[in-house]
Amino acid sequence: MNRMKHLAVASMVIVLAGCSSLQQISSQMIKPEAAFKSLSVGQVSAKSIELLPVIAITNNSMLPIPVNSIDYQLSLNDQQLLNGMSKDIGTLPANGTKDVTLALALTNKSLSALQQLLFKNGEVNYLISGNINVVGFDIPFEKQDTLYLPKVSVSNISVGKANFKEVALTVELEVDNKNDFNLPLDNLSYRVSSNATALFEGALQKTALDSGSQRISLPIKIKPNMLFSNIFSLLSKPNVPLTIEIDSPLFSVTKQQNINLGQIFK
Repeated sequence: MNRMKHLAVASMVIVLAGCSSLQQISSQMIKPEAAFKSLSVGQVSAKSIELLPVIAITNNSMLPIPVNSIDYQLSLNDQQLLNGMSKDIGTLPANGTKDVTLALALTNKSLSALQQLLFKNGEVNYLISGNINVVGFDIPFEKQDTLYLPKVSVSNISVGKANFKEVALTVELEVDNKNDFNLPLDNLSYRVSSNATALFEGALQKTALDSGSQRISLPIKIKPNMLFSNIFSLLSKPNVPLTIEIDSPLFSVTKQQNINLGQIFK
């Protein structure tokens, strides 16, 4: 009987000690803070555009705190486009800040909605919002801003080496990216044709469009013998109408340009 009493007393001491520890932990817990840090564009393809918002979560407590989950929503022009939840975020360091990057993939209908608004108006208002669940705390965050369609125009076409087998051209694009983040251009493709004859196809690889104004050079090579049977027929009708088409998931542009190949071969 005495042994049973001793076990009961020991159990009570353990419970009370546990409650005391929990109270100590609870007393040291301070509600974390969250701030929207930045937005960037991740992978871009014909089927998907990835938005990467970064949330900075600050733990003001003396103990590490696990982040349970983050739920988020994306709206364009006040219309909710998608929502989701991220788990396995990790742990906030004691008295420290952790940057958490969310991956918002726009595909199918959401991608089409974004592109239609951008191509029609040149810009779209977006709202990224959500809640971070940290040990029972719900911490809201949001960011409202404008996403801009880059303005692209063909500023110049210059000729490099030229002979009857090949003419090397350089097309210079004037680009204005009003967004405060870079845009990847890995999926930018361009084509050159004359009337119904395809002359050249190319693409940019591992290229990013910086924020602000800049120039991008596109190398083009055309074969005059695809348009003329010989040098004499070229010189008799030297003016060649070129159509330059540039496409990407974020913008497209078409440029008509006449080139006098007769002057090049003088």
